[in-house]
Formats: sequence, C-alpha cells, structure tokens
Amino acid sequence: MFETILNHLSHHVPSVSNNYTSYASCDNMGDFVHHLRVISLEKGNPRMAIVMENSERLRDCDVNVLPAFSRLQELTRDVNIIVIFCSTLPVDKFRPPTGLMEPVTYHFPQYTKDEVTEILLRGRPPSYPVHFYRNYINIVLSVFYLATKSFPELQHQVQLHFRVYCEPIEKGEATEDDIRKLWRNIEPRLKKSLESVYLREVTSAQFERMQKLTECSLSQDLPSIKSSGTKIELPYYSKFLLIAAYLASYNPARTDRRFFIKHHGKQRKTKAMIK
Repeated sequence: MFETILNHLSHHVPSVSNNYTSYASCDNMGDFVHHLRVISLEKGNPRMAIVMENSERLRDCDVNVLPAFSRLQELTRDVNIIVIFCSTLPVDKFRPPTGLMEPVTYHFPQYTKDEVTEILLRGRPPSYPVHFYRNYINIVLSVFYLATKSFPELQHQVQLHFRVYCEPIEKGEATEDDIRKLWRNIEPRLKKSLESVYLREVTSAQFERMQKLTECSLSQDLPSIKSSGTKIELPYYSKFLLIAAYLASYNPARTDRRFFIKHHGKQRKTKAMIK
C-alpha cells in the first residue's frame, strides 16, 4: 500500500526500464513519511491528496496505520497533503481505540431511481436508440430496485440480461416498441435472477454460468435442474438455521411447550434441580 501511494504521488511507473521496481522500498509508516517529504521537495511542495477507497479495510492493518493517516499532515509537517477516507460505513464502525484525529465528515446521499437510470443510460450500445434502452432499464429496475440499491449490482443486471431482451427483435418476432412482448420474453429470467439477489446464494456472474449450463443441458435433453441446482449452496445463515432445526428435532416433543411458550404451566422440581 505504501509503495503504491508513493508511485502515484511521484508519477513513477514500474516498467521494463526500471526492472518493475517501485519508487522506493517502504513497509512501515516511518519510511513512508520520510519519502513523502522527499517527493514534496522534488516536486516543489505541491498540494497533494491521498484518496483511500474502502477505507474500512484499514482496520485489518497495523493498529497505528489509520491514526497515522488521519494525522499525516502533522507527521509530515511542511508537506501540503490531505487524506480523504471513502467508505460506505460510518467512521464509528472502524474507529481505533486511540490516536484517530476526528475527521470532517461529508455524507453523499444515495442515488435516486431517476439518477440511476441516467447513469445506466451511459452504457447504451450505440446500435440501439435511447428510448429503447431506457425502456429496458425501467423494466430491470422495476424488478430489482426494491431488492437492492447497490449500483454495481443493478448495472451488472442491466448488462447481464440485455442480450436476452433483444432476442425477439433479432429473430424478427417483435419490434423495438413492442414492450409487452419483450417483457414476457425476459420476465422468467429476471425473476430467476431476483432469487439470487434476495438470498445472495450466487453472484450474478455465477448465475450467468448457471444459465449457460441450463441452456446446454436443454439442448442435449438433459435434466437442467440437476445440472444447475447442485451448484447452489444455502445462504450463510440458512446453514445455521438448518443445523439448529436438525439438532432441535432430537428434543422430546413434550419440551416444545416448555421452550417456546411463555406460560407453559408449573414445572415439578426434582432433587437434581434443587441441588
């Protein structure tokens, strides 16, 4: 991490000419601060910024890394530098016990549905008109938007199903304005994909591979359900629920009332319980 930052700030690019070496060998915060000062002097003390995406991952580093980055301006003294932490988590979720300078927090609101639509329109294939691709995006969002607000996931779903959405047009069975027929063609696939979004059983990429396996098995007259279903695992917490149900099945039926009903009546005290 330190060497990558130094490479960017110094505009150093590892290549064949330098034997793919970094700007400097650096594996601790002390050396990192020293090299920052050197770079600042070499560049004429410019204004520099370090943007750290997914900064909550710094929790997995040494305990002094996050506090040191938050106080980097103090440590480097005369270096004009700022550190920007980007995270989907509030700072309280990865605040170290001591040493962290209180950051200035800026909250960026989530994209609205209209904003998501406009951003997704930028990925429109040039061969299709804007209104056609907008209708397709609205169809996908009508299915997935309530299930997930994750833009990367929505973007992937839009890219994933577009080929199937266009199949009736390519076969001459529908036109670009025949929205109802196009919707009926893609509806089963969207609902099938929605199950993986809800349960997080498989990723979108895995779903695409499963669909290809299913199509191949259908063409060969093989049972498609077995070919794809055996590759799906239960969600993480469902496994614990299944194990708990299995263990609970060995409890005597008479104990269900005592375990799961608040007012289950009086219980006789035995000598073992008194002891």
